[in-house]
Amino acid sequence: MRFETLEETQTCLDRWEERWADTRIHGTSKQQVTAMFAEERAIAGRTFSLCTGIDFS
Repeated sequence: MRFETLEETQTCLDRWEERWADTRIHGTSKQQVTAMFAEERAIAGRTFSLCTGIDFS
């Protein structure tokens, strides 16, 4: 597969990530990758808010 522009490459990668990478079940944790990232983002946001007093929600 060959891409003419960086934008074409990025579009293909975004589609791959959305359809395959994010939906797969992680081998070690046995959880869906998207769910794991969402949980980590939520925890990181709360931790940052507690440490700085800044709430980005």
